[in-house]
Amino acid sequence: MYPQKDDIKMLRIIFTSDVHGNMDMLMRCASSFDKDEHTIIIDGGDTIQGSPFSTYIHANSIGAKPIAQTLNLAGFDFVTLGNHDFNYGPDYLRAYLNDLNTACVCANVVGNLPVFPYIIHTMPNGLKVGITGIVTEYVNIWEKEDNLRGISVSSPFDAAYHALQQMKSVADICICIYHGGFECDITSGEILTNSTENIASKICKELDFDVLLTGHQHMPIEGCLHHGTFVVQPGSNAKHFIEIAGELRDGAFQFASRFVEPGNECLNDSGSHLSAVNVGLQKWLEMPLGTMLEPLLPEERVEMALRGSPIATLFNSIQLEATGAQISCVGLANDIPGFNSVVRMRDIVENYPFNNNLVTMQITGAQLVAALERTASYLSLDANGVPQVSRSFLYPKVEHYNYDFFTGVTYTADLRKPIGERVSNVKVNGIEITLEATFTLCMSSYRATGTGGYDVYKACPTIEHGHQEVSELICDYISRKGNIYVENEEAPNWIYI
Repeated sequence: MYPQKDDIKMLRIIFTSDVHGNMDMLMRCASSFDKDEHTIIIDGGDTIQGSPFSTYIHANSIGAKPIAQTLNLAGFDFVTLGNHDFNYGPDYLRAYLNDLNTACVCANVVGNLPVFPYIIHTMPNGLKVGITGIVTEYVNIWEKEDNLRGISVSSPFDAAYHALQQMKSVADICICIYHGGFECDITSGEILTNSTENIASKICKELDFDVLLTGHQHMPIEGCLHHGTFVVQPGSNAKHFIEIAGELRDGAFQFASRFVEPGNECLNDSGSHLSAVNVGLQKWLEMPLGTMLEPLLPEERVEMALRGSPIATLFNSIQLEATGAQISCVGLANDIPGFNSVVRMRDIVENYPFNNNLVTMQITGAQLVAALERTASYLSLDANGVPQVSRSFLYPKVEHYNYDFFTGVTYTADLRKPIGERVSNVKVNGIEITLEATFTLCMSSYRATGTGGYDVYKACPTIEHGHQEVSELICDYISRKGNIYVENEEAPNWIYI
């Protein structure tokens, strides 16, 4: 708590982001919010998708009301939208927003949604707080067209600029909630990416917000000044929240912030609105689907890249069966528990948490080599010549899911050579390719957009876009097969000595 001083106006901000449907954890965080009249509570988006809980309430037509109820009980005042909040379509998102007792500010989203470009909020102490929100424009790249029906997502920078011009003449403090991250190292200024997925540094450098609340990258930033703007970013899944204390003294704000860990108990033991849902959730998660004759367990990331992963082989086999393509590629989530002998619904949603469909495209040999070069950049050599995960896949965001495992193609990758010149000896189904030959390749709808550095796929014609989610295909496959044995696919031939 930060008590008001007679000659200083105080503002306390509680900020969460990228909760990804982890409502029990959010309720534990809320037990420490300790809200008073000087406090506003804000969420930065990616709230309604990404956990077994959120998958269950969507798959079983319960809707996102339990999530909205949790935010209401926790006392949230403002939210913005994250890219994953669009995953279940506009009707689902609209119902969620309508169930909230709070305002959604998202200046670059226009359509049939209850959102505001900005709000001027007056605190009991008379402090006028201008709040706007924006979401990464990559929503337009990643999201299925039907999920953006009647919705337009414009440039977040332009929207933030226009909102700021409206707010700054009347507000004492201007806050931007940005569901996006940093394209530059906030310490050194080093440019980390030239894409426009994350533009927080540009916003700080070219606009004069007092506070920029960021998310999306899941990269914890406890709080610092960046080009004169105070910036923070929580990690994901409500593992903690951020508390910011601001003081308006002599016309200028000073800020301090800290991470706060979740409490051991839920807010006032009031998680009863989740209890009935959790009972059904646990029954659903424990539903047996089939058996593995041998467990499929993950290894260290470098080891899986070097030797292959039977988990990836299983997913690729399912994708090939569903599409009839010659080649399949799949990325594995950052955190995967693997499959034990009995496969349950829990294993599916934890090992494949993505909301993806399958896309089959036609690809030339030259384009395939370009895609393999991107995958081959995942590893680098340390000072002793030992393979390690490349820094670009770890910072500013951990992106193990952008390493793709391939089935139907073999290749050699020489880590001693520069990135982009590593791949050779490419064979499809045992036959060496020519650069002019064409093949069919299936992958997730996420990867098919070219995201993750696979721009080459943007030029590949689509043959088929499936409508069933990959997680559903995995469930169907395991249920049909019953007893499953997976022999690990041949891994790339990595050369590093």
